[in-house]
Amino acid sequence: MFYSNLAMKFGLENNRAELNNLKMHMPALVMFGYSGYTLVTLDDTAGNGGEKELKPVSWPERPYYYKLRNNNLLYFTLDDNARVYDTGTNEFYEGEYAELAAETNLAPINSLELFREIRQSTITSLVEQDLATAINRHMELVKRMGLSIQFTLPRGLQEQSIQDVGIMAFIQGYPLPGGELLDAYSLGSGAVMRRKVLIGTRNAAGRRTAYGESCLPAGANVIESLFDPEEAARKGYFVEDCAVR
Repeated sequence: MFYSNLAMKFGLENNRAELNNLKMHMPALVMFGYSGYTLVTLDDTAGNGGEKELKPVSWPERPYYYKLRNNNLLYFTLDDNARVYDTGTNEFYEGEYAELAAETNLAPINSLELFREIRQSTITSLVEQDLATAINRHMELVKRMGLSIQFTLPRGLQEQSIQDVGIMAFIQGYPLPGGELLDAYSLGSGAVMRRKVLIGTRNAAGRRTAYGESCLPAGANVIESLFDPEEAARKGYFVEDCAVR
């Protein structure tokens, strides 16, 4: 859908060759979700007639995670809710900053203000790392297509405040009709709506079941928190949510 809208904006909806040329100048898209982000890059695959086709490929979602001083993992979201994974006890803690700080050690984070600062720097740092990898892969693709285009990380990424779900896209070196080269960067977002969390469990027989928070059995072996039933099904869980019965 994104590429279709872009084709309409540039007047290329009926020109596959020019649309592919535009795509070649877009090394990656970043789709920001509530609890993680997904990169979308291009892959060159052979079409039915043997010609190369550029198809978007989604990377696995990467959580907004930060390693605490005690080696526990803090998983941020786009608001003040977060989860902490205790690597020693294999337990999760979930809640807003004040709740987590009362339950577990969050050092070096000792205030809500610092929590928010580290959340933003964590998100942008993780995205920068993955974008650097994606750009290198894209440059190899460009070489295979017989083109020579130089790409760099978009400027000002560290200054961005990622607070809403949305898409980040950038175009570099795209030739315009007047001979100029277009370098453009955009970050579009919308309101965040938090969905009901499901708790992923596994019993002694290996069966995976995702429960609603209000109907988690006592003593269940908790593996992870899941964003929605679709994620649960994708990961092989049977969903048991007593709240919707």
